[in-house]
Amino acid sequence: ECTQPTKLIPRGLPEIKCFESYLSRLGVSNNDHIVLYDRSPMGFYASTRAWWLFKTYGVNSLSILNGGFLKWLKETNKTESSDNNPAKTEETGKFTVRFNEQMIKNYNDILNLVSTNSKESQLVDARPPSLFNGANAGHIRGSLNVPYSQLFDQTNQGLKSNDELKK
Repeated sequence: ECTQPTKLIPRGLPEIKCFESYLSRLGVSNNDHIVLYDRSPMGFYASTRAWWLFKTYGVNSLSILNGGFLKWLKETNKTESSDNNPAKTEETGKFTVRFNEQMIKNYNDILNLVSTNSKESQLVDARPPSLFNGANAGHIRGSLNVPYSQLFDQTNQGLKSNDELKK
């Protein structure tokens, strides 16, 4: 509703005024704690993109439901299919974007990071090792490979614990 997809950028950032209006109509305010979830196998596909988007637009109180909707169904089996919420208007919520430019790096930022061998930041490539190692275009010099799939506990259908991730 709030983005204009292009060939190069099919999922760009939503237009700020439209995003503010959309969230306000849903009853969301800047002081709300927002919990995100999705239906992906581990619950961290669309919700992580939404997390980044909300952080970029200045939301600080934000969480992702570990394991997502599918784990929720497995563990509680409690859902509803109707809209039990009262009708909301733009006055119900008041959301204002507070753009956090630190959440976005452009081509020149990364080029500078790579060319100066900066120790202030670390590039991380979350693709599978086969892609990182060159099967499909390789990787940016200086980046580390931390495959997305390695972050999850397949048995518990959620993120690995902090202790497991530190290993």
